[in-house]
Amino acid sequence: MSDPQSTEPPNQNTAVRRRRHWLGLPICEAVEGPVNDVLRALPHFGRQPFAMPSPNGDEVGVNPFLDMVYKVASRQGETSIPVGVVSKNYRLVDHHHVVRTVLDVLANNGINVAEVQVRGEWTVNGERARFSLIFPQGERFGIQLSTTDELRFRVEIFNSVDGSYRLVVVAGWLRFVCSNGLILGTTLMHLREQHRQQLQVEELANLLGQAIDSVGED
Repeated sequence: MSDPQSTEPPNQNTAVRRRRHWLGLPICEAVEGPVNDVLRALPHFGRQPFAMPSPNGDEVGVNPFLDMVYKVASRQGETSIPVGVVSKNYRLVDHHHVVRTVLDVLANNGINVAEVQVRGEWTVNGERARFSLIFPQGERFGIQLSTTDELRFRVEIFNSVDGSYRLVVVAGWLRFVCSNGLILGTTLMHLREQHRQQLQVEELANLLGQAIDSVGED
């Protein structure tokens, strides 16, 4: 699976590195730590009719077929920023909603969410985001391959709020191989859905719950 693209040179020891991009937009520095720390840094998004004022400012022209998605201002003095134009049939699935849905499934399956390692990275205005949720150490979710190498059950999430990328959620015994988004391993769940009204995030919860139930069989 190839996702966020990198413009870094092959030599990782090079002092000067170019900024990584995802579909042309620069990617911010990754945020790692407890899930609440990652979500605190993650932008929120809203939706409103796609409209503009007339030249004299007396009227507002509204496109009846389109909406605008915008990044919500998070601090005093900031302004909201438009990030995309979508159809009325578009289903806006906020990154927070997806991550919280996954965390609810984990908690319902007796997993201590505070012990889950979370890594998130997103484009400059948060239009596209990727999250890695690595399950806690232990016999149930870890396989010791050697004294220095352990394979851990994890969930990988890719999402967009501007319609530029599908919602993709993969769960299983996975390794994130390189900066280009390549993932190798055994998947127990793979969800890939377009952001249409038919998209049901609840289906993600059902599939992930089934995948976690089957971990013991592996």
